[in-house]
Amino acid sequence: MSVSFYTAEMGLIASQKGMDVVANNMSNVSTYGYKAQRASFSDLLYTVRNEKNKDAETGHGSKLNKTDLMFDANGVVQTGGELDFAILGEGLFAVQTADGKTYYTKNGQFSLSEENGQWHLVDAKGANVLGADGNPIILAAKEDGTLDKDGLVDKIGVFTFENPYGLSNEGDNYFSATASSGEAAADANAVKMKGYLEPSSANISEQMVNVIQLQRAFSFNAKMVQTSDDLENIINNLR
Repeated sequence: MSVSFYTAEMGLIASQKGMDVVANNMSNVSTYGYKAQRASFSDLLYTVRNEKNKDAETGHGSKLNKTDLMFDANGVVQTGGELDFAILGEGLFAVQTADGKTYYTKNGQFSLSEENGQWHLVDAKGANVLGADGNPIILAAKEDGTLDKDGLVDKIGVFTFENPYGLSNEGDNYFSATASSGEAAADANAVKMKGYLEPSSANISEQMVNVIQLQRAFSFNAKMVQTSDDLENIINNLR
């Protein structure tokens, strides 16, 4: 069968995978602290079709090469929540899950949870928010029995990475350190804002442009599949 048939098929698959990335971005356009991803494509293997002319090469389509984490700062929005926090810049909050694993997040929607008679600052998944020393943040009780939330913003740790774009996306707005990102380092000078949250970095207008581009690419490749099939039918029906 014609090479163009399989080449266009690979284009269809790549376009669909790219659409999956865009769909995920659009579904998280309202997710606080979400960092959008960008699909990156590359061409496939080239072969020489004519041994007498080594310069006559034929490509074999495209593939989804990787997804880039768009870690650009996206400003903050005011919520007024006393347990809502945002970080200006590339810093991240650190949380520790029940199984002892440490993750990093830009989502500062925190709450309080009682554990063994102590009140812990936790995220939406119930993971303990960590201070700069890497320990869970525990709120003390005042004489009147209420919890002491004074200076809480100063107790929350902020961590930075040499290459935040190398972080691994783990879902649930969590990131984990990799060899590419480097180890986490506490940032004592980070600017934290109480009563604010960082919105999603997925820009709906930009994502819609990506949808149109991928849709056109899918349509053109589908047309190429049909054209290649038509040509095969003409050849097979020649007398």
